[in-house]
Amino acid sequence: MRTFTLALTLFALVIQGGVAFAQQKQKEATIVSGMSIEIDLKGKAVIIAPRSESRVLEPLAVPISGAKLLVDTLVVMIAEAEAAAAWYSRTNNKCSADL
Repeated sequence: MRTFTLALTLFALVIQGGVAFAQQKQKEATIVSGMSIEIDLKGKAVIIAPRSESRVLEPLAVPISGAKLLVDTLVVMIAEAEAAAAWYSRTNNKCSADL
């Protein structure tokens, strides 16, 4: 499986002194080729250890108290990503067909 890096552009609305400014930040995210999920010996956290073919990735320890929120958030974000991919696919095909 090939690994590549995504460039993410994040927009934030920042209010300073009553004036709103839009800020743009760029971050990179590595697509993982797999992961292992375990619990710690005391049962206080879920350990997620992502794997990538291009570099070593640090494991994440998610406290049990936040694990359900993480799963719920992932479900919502996956649905949003699928909707965005479907929209992009429709608009990309439409644009190329118009040429």
